[in-house]
Amino acid sequence: MAYFARHAEQPRLSVSATPRRVVVVAVLAAAVAAAFAGTAEAKPAPPWDIAQGSGTAQSTGSPFTFTFDARSGITGENAIGTMTYVEAAMNVTTTAAVRCLEVTGNRALVAGIITDSTIEPPSTGAIGQYLYFVVEDTGDEGGLDLLTPAFGGGPGSCAIETWNPQPELSPILSGEIVVQDCTALNRNGKRCADRL
Repeated sequence: MAYFARHAEQPRLSVSATPRRVVVVAVLAAAVAAAFAGTAEAKPAPPWDIAQGSGTAQSTGSPFTFTFDARSGITGENAIGTMTYVEAAMNVTTTAAVRCLEVTGNRALVAGIITDSTIEPPSTGAIGQYLYFVVEDTGDEGGLDLLTPAFGGGPGSCAIETWNPQPELSPILSGEIVVQDCTALNRNGKRCADRL
């Protein structure tokens, strides 16, 4: 019996202080979270220049399908995205990772290094070479958007103006191209898309 008596005589813990501590900690955590949330909302994300589209086109050879989704900072920095070119009649499929985007008004140059291709090296269009799309968004003018593809061995210049001769753009057969020049939008008082 002495064993049970000794345990029964131990002082009881007070549980009333524990809920108060939990409440105080929860209030402090909520206050800290609210302070950081206010700071995050006050700093807007930087804008992107954008060139994206998909559809069917034909420039000099057989018809081909294209897709691209390219974004960069307003001076072309940190370009990201993907590009594809598929010419079924020639059994050509290429995929490229965007490395360059130059946007001027409604026209853009999108360039990427080819990461997957059915073309074997050293032929033009093989892995490691560059795929270029020069595109024009006709917007609300009612005409078809324009696109000309090109393949090359290196990045060259990421400025349409330096291309000699200037590429002649062909109307796409179907699809849509969207070009957003953030600098031009800012001049016209419109807002650019934020980074995703």
